[in-house]
Amino acid sequence: MQNSVADATDFLRDHRIRYNPFTVLFAEPDAAYVAHNEGRVIFSQKLDAGLHVFSSAADFELHSSKARRAEALFAGIKDRMPQLGCDLPRAIGALQAVLADHSLPAGSTNPGDAICVHRETSGTVSSSILFFSPLRSRFESYYCEGAPCRNVFGDPLGLDVS
Repeated sequence: MQNSVADATDFLRDHRIRYNPFTVLFAEPDAAYVAHNEGRVIFSQKLDAGLHVFSSAADFELHSSKARRAEALFAGIKDRMPQLGCDLPRAIGALQAVLADHSLPAGSTNPGDAICVHRETSGTVSSSILFFSPLRSRFESYYCEGAPCRNVFGDPLGLDVS
């Protein structure tokens, strides 16, 4: 059993089983990592504190043009992000509006470049929002099954850490 991000990082580095593409986030109060796979190799990368956007694209790119565009939209609501004692449901609504965005970047005509994508055979199938409160030593995860423009985020799943 992995008890720390260091244990998890070691496990993932040495793990050599082929999986379908995935992205996984693992963290403890003072460190967070994201891992993704390519074939039988799992790569992990330490994250800086702050907001991060992950896409389910087959080719993992932490700073893709779509992620950078979403981060810019999130920056526009940064002042409304939850601070000490703020209303998380209202913050979820503001974040959901960004995740449900259908606008295209300048010069694009490809609907796949939108943050929320609708195609005949593929598209946005879910969204997740995770918060960490250092004051409460607690992670909260909100999940939206389906496209966030058509569905709502459910109640949080909490995880207390010490």
